[in-house]
Amino acid sequence: MSERITAYHILRQFEKSLGRLDVIEADEILKSALESNERRHIKNLTSGVLRHSALLDWYASKLYKGYYPKLLTKIKIILRMGLYEINFMYHIPDHASVNEYVNLAKLRVNDRAGKLVNAILRSFLRQKSNLKKEKSANQKTDISTMFSFPKWLVRRWVDFWGISFTQELCKALNQVPEFDIRVNLQKIEIDKFVELLKINDIEFEQSKRFDNYFKIKQIGLIREAGLFEKGLCSVQDESAAIPPKLLQLKEDDTFLDVCAAPGGKFTQVLENTPDLKLAVAVDSDLSRLKRVKENMERLGLMGSLVVADARNLPFKRKFKKILIDAPCSGQGVIGKHPDIKWRRTEKEVAEFSRLQFEIMKNIPDHLLKSGMMVYSTCSVDKNENHKVVKSLINSPDLNLQIKSVSTSQVKNIDDLIDECFISTYPHKHTMDGSFSAILKRG
Repeated sequence: MSERITAYHILRQFEKSLGRLDVIEADEILKSALESNERRHIKNLTSGVLRHSALLDWYASKLYKGYYPKLLTKIKIILRMGLYEINFMYHIPDHASVNEYVNLAKLRVNDRAGKLVNAILRSFLRQKSNLKKEKSANQKTDISTMFSFPKWLVRRWVDFWGISFTQELCKALNQVPEFDIRVNLQKIEIDKFVELLKINDIEFEQSKRFDNYFKIKQIGLIREAGLFEKGLCSVQDESAAIPPKLLQLKEDDTFLDVCAAPGGKFTQVLENTPDLKLAVAVDSDLSRLKRVKENMERLGLMGSLVVADARNLPFKRKFKKILIDAPCSGQGVIGKHPDIKWRRTEKEVAEFSRLQFEIMKNIPDHLLKSGMMVYSTCSVDKNENHKVVKSLINSPDLNLQIKSVSTSQVKNIDDLIDECFISTYPHKHTMDGSFSAILKRG
């Protein structure tokens, strides 16, 4: 019961604040003395409920004898949790789930709520086969409900790519995610790292694209084995490895990483090219820049950090290579952060697009004439990606051109090339959604 109570408090707090799920989880879990397996269960439960919340609400609304939108939020959350556990967590007996959530409703609401939860969960057990067959007359509505994505986002994606692509994308983003780790070759060789994974019984699969990347099913085991704290590896999706690789950094290059926090790409560069002439990471958020410093110390790396707004950098220095990993809506990482789809709005996407353009139009002043820069996001949204880059190259005062990606220089990415950009999609490439473009002086 204690795990479900903690999960309930996390989901309740999310409902009230629409804050980041990982931050809310960390705060709540810190209050409880829980074992690692209990913490994993809580995270699986909370992320699972948010991943499928629209579908769970649809089930509950079909079984509730009343106007579901007016039902007390506390009861809705408990119903979502119960329905998720019954429908997706097959290792837990149905009768145990029903009893636990009836008791939770009595504890957190009242006895009447307990009876309601009991009735709806038991009705679902009897009727779930028929409920799963129901469809509406509108394909977009079906995708929104069955895959639990906001209607505005489904409509937007259908306008970009059509029904079939959108359905496959939503399906992929709803899968329980595997995490990638990047091995720090400054501290350990690949074969020795593999030995450590085997010794600690950590299930893994080596990346087919990048030698020092591994897929891990239970990322918590990496921390429990001390591999992360010792600086032997970092959590980084394969898609995030691509933008720094496109820069093809060399030892005598000067490198600027704009919007660098929390530092995954910056530390990747420092690991791969430790003898850079100069490496500078910039971010406007001091607390997030402190995380970059912590990661550098953990990994045993050296570089310069500057707190500044990317739209108005406080120095005139020019660099040979620049990475702009721009703030974005995060639509490409919904698989790992399902709260994003409920926290974001269509208006915010437009705001991100404007911010991205404002950042990008100021960065060329810091690019050497012989240099190049990479613009990247962890979004699949065309307005944050293709549209921003095309607006830049159509601005005559910026004098920028797109540089085509060369697969002879960056290996194993030929299937990711979209026009002259790099675009990754979870259902096509088994990695997070992302975008990268190489730009140079005209």
